[in-house]
Amino acid sequence: MPKSSAEEINSVIEQTKKQIPIGSTWQHYRGGLYKVISIGILEATLEPCVIYESINTPIGGPWIRTTSAWSEIIEKDGINKPRFTMKA
Repeated sequence: MPKSSAEEINSVIEQTKKQIPIGSTWQHYRGGLYKVISIGILEATLEPCVIYESINTPIGGPWIRTTSAWSEIIEKDGINKPRFTMKA
């Protein structure tokens, strides 16, 4: 497990909040809408994570996804697209 200081971890959290703001709404490539409720750190790897909940489906939560998975480009029907897109 990597070691980081509290200052480094807090810096990562603040940078992530700028890219994925708490309270923002995002659409998953399959259509679901999700609200970001927090940014956290995965204890085992110290990787930043998005903590979010569904807006338009009755699926429980909250859900947690690493920011690298949240921001990745996926292929659907031969087209590359972001896994999540922020809504205005």
